[in-house]
Amino acid sequence: MDNNKLIQLLQTFTKKEWRDFSKFVESPYFNTDKQCGQLLDVLKKELTRDSDYMLSRERLERQFLKVVGKGNVQLNAKLSNLTRLAERFLAIEKIDNKPLIYKHLLLNNLFERGLSNHFERIHKKDIIHQKSPEKVSMEFYREKLSVEYDFLEYITEIRQKMYARENIQEVNDTLDIHYILTKINIFTKILPFKNMYEKEFDTSSFDILESLIQLPQFADHPVLRIYYTAFQTLRFPEDISHFEKLCELLDAKGHLIEAPDLYKLYCLCTNYCVEKITSGYDFQYKLYQLYRKIEENDLFLLEEYVEVSLLRNTINIALKVGEYEWTEYIIEKYRNKTISHFRESIYNYGCAILSFYKKEYDEAISYLSNIQTVNSAFDVGTKLILMKTYYEQDKHFSTPTEQVFRSFKAYIKQHRVLSKSRKEACINFANVLNNLYRIKHNEGKVTLDRIKTKIDQYDSIVEKYWLEQKINELAETKCKRVRQN
Repeated sequence: MDNNKLIQLLQTFTKKEWRDFSKFVESPYFNTDKQCGQLLDVLKKELTRDSDYMLSRERLERQFLKVVGKGNVQLNAKLSNLTRLAERFLAIEKIDNKPLIYKHLLLNNLFERGLSNHFERIHKKDIIHQKSPEKVSMEFYREKLSVEYDFLEYITEIRQKMYARENIQEVNDTLDIHYILTKINIFTKILPFKNMYEKEFDTSSFDILESLIQLPQFADHPVLRIYYTAFQTLRFPEDISHFEKLCELLDAKGHLIEAPDLYKLYCLCTNYCVEKITSGYDFQYKLYQLYRKIEENDLFLLEEYVEVSLLRNTINIALKVGEYEWTEYIIEKYRNKTISHFRESIYNYGCAILSFYKKEYDEAISYLSNIQTVNSAFDVGTKLILMKTYYEQDKHFSTPTEQVFRSFKAYIKQHRVLSKSRKEACINFANVLNNLYRIKHNEGKVTLDRIKTKIDQYDSIVEKYWLEQKINELAETKCKRVRQN
């Protein structure tokens, strides 16, 4: 029943949400169907079992009938009712956790009922434009604009001029901030489509942001400065000064931004570094420093579990810059903080790549053999480290190892998720590695000079820095042989 809407929804619930939703369904105000509560009890027992367990339609019907007894039980109708209750529960939870949305809905209702005294009391209780929270988000300004506009509607209706000047200015400034941040957010969404699918979008309207950001009232607005610099970093990636300025601003003023939005900004920076590294720039240590900042700012665990890609990327770059001790710390600290279904695979990957960098190749292959499929990026990373391990481990030429290289290229070519540029970078790596492997074992006629030329001609290639190390090692070995002869 994995494709059932209710099952999919309930599988995202935390333990606290399961408890709260059970109370929600038990409330006669929200639900008068007793069997919906009984069905939820059955689902809770079934869905909170081992992560590998698959709930079938037949089993759910049997378990439900045990609870409600025999009779005319329409399971589809109960599942549908419970789905609507779950959706309503999530909406109410969202409102309860967003005080400005709650205030906007309340003020709007009071205004429509003509309750002016009540309206003013609620609004004055916590006038939002007099004090902003310690940390803000892009969503904050959208919600703030709604509340301020509610008050503008109110004072316009009752003609209270004493409030007008202050409120109108606040509405206008909040609208500008909201507009700037929304435009920047839209740009971040357009860019991947433009790059990945080569789509053309008219972005000329974004030029207005520069004039808006220079207005006196925004000159010292740290959050706007951070987001505008992020926008500049994305729009003009060839100018590294925007990226460097963004990193400085995040260090100095990042504490003013709510954790989820701060994490997205750091991800923008890490993605920028990855693109630079893929294009041949030496940005590895910068990338490592950013991942350390993410960890130091407690952004690894924004949700119940750490993201697989975040943990994998952190381990990879830390080892590339030689931070073995810190890598071991990260592997152990977050060992039990990943999704339980993939936990052992993720841990084995961390141990495998650590063993590889310590030149313990037998151990690396042993760990790699215990890794299951997790996701596309993780699987590609696992295959890359496997190829590198075979290259380092083999004392003699091995046809099966070459078959591993060819299989990787076939896997990448058939991959449906990877971008065109990422595919190209991976295939280029496999080609170069195969040639280096043959040179290492005195097979074939390809020369190191020809490989160097190829690498320089490639627009992108993964693991470029490591490949260049291998080329230098082979060149040095060749020189030693010449001197000996």
